[in-house]
Amino acid sequence: MDKDLEELKGHECEEAQRRAREKIESRWRMRERQKKQNEAFVWSPENVAKIIRLNDKLWSLKQEADRIGKAIYNDIQKMISEGKDYYDKDADVEVRIVYEDALAEGAEEDSLWDSVNTW
Repeated sequence: MDKDLEELKGHECEEAQRRAREKIESRWRMRERQKKQNEAFVWSPENVAKIIRLNDKLWSLKQEADRIGKAIYNDIQKMISEGKDYYDKDADVEVRIVYEDALAEGAEEDSLWDSVNTW
């Protein structure tokens, strides 16, 4: 039994090390990719307009997420005050923004995914 436990512990350690190594390598690849893209970026009026549009869209999504999160929180607080005891009195609400936009004309999604190694 002790031998099986030791093998299991060894396997789990190897797996944890592999995942940690992959995570570090992925971060390194993303930093290198960011560096290359920053060097290649051209501050043209078109690119500045794209950044402004993206910023405006993300700001709008953030405002909507904030509104929804507060409404959910208020609903939960109302249920707690009405005696619904299956909610924790210290409720937290987390809202995520999943931003998806149309690809640029002529862009292929597969090639975009190929440019970033999946973790």
